[in-house]
Amino acid sequence: GNIGPRPKPVRYNLHTPWHFLLSGSYLFGAGNADTRKQKGFITADLEYITTGTSSFHPQDDDDNDGVTTNAVDSYYDQVNQAVKENYKGVFAARLGGELKLNTFLLRAGGAYYSNPYKGGEIKADHAVLSGGLGYRNSKFFVDLTYVMAFNRDIDVPYLLGDKQNIYSSLKEHGGTLLLTTGIKF
Repeated sequence: GNIGPRPKPVRYNLHTPWHFLLSGSYLFGAGNADTRKQKGFITADLEYITTGTSSFHPQDDDDNDGVTTNAVDSYYDQVNQAVKENYKGVFAARLGGELKLNTFLLRAGGAYYSNPYKGGEIKADHAVLSGGLGYRNSKFFVDLTYVMAFNRDIDVPYLLGDKQNIYSSLKEHGGTLLLTTGIKF
C-alpha cells in the first residue's frame, strides 16, 4: 500500500577540514640505477587535520519547503557551533620501511592518530602496527603482512537536547593477515 508522500531530501554542503602534510623518505642505495641493488627505504609522514573547522551549509538551490532562511541558517549555525565546541585538530604520524635482501623483502610500519575530541574526559585515538615479508623476482611476487590495530573511541546511542549526553567508551584491537600474490606480464 501507499504510505504517503516521500519526505523531501535535505541538501547541504559539507566543508571538510584542512589537511597539512609533511612527508619525507630516504632510499638506501638511491644512487644506483639498477633497482636490484637498492637496499630499501624509510618513509615518514606528519599530518595535521583541522577537524574542528568542518562546517555544514544549506545548498543555494534548496527551497527548504517554505521554512524561512533565518530558521535554516540558525539550524546550521547550531550544528557548526557544536562541531567547534566538541572537536579539535588531529595529529597523525606514520613511519614505515622496507629492507631488500636480494629477492626477499622485510617490511614494518606504524601509524598513530590523536584524539579528535576537546577536553580530556573522552579518550579516543587510533594506532596501527604492521610487519611483513615479501618475495619478488622478475615475473612473480608474494607478500604476507600482519596488521594490528588499536582503537579507542566513543559511541553516542542518542542525543538529548535538555540533558548531558551519555556515551559508551569503546576499546578495540584486532589483527588482519593479508596475503597478496601476482604475476607480472
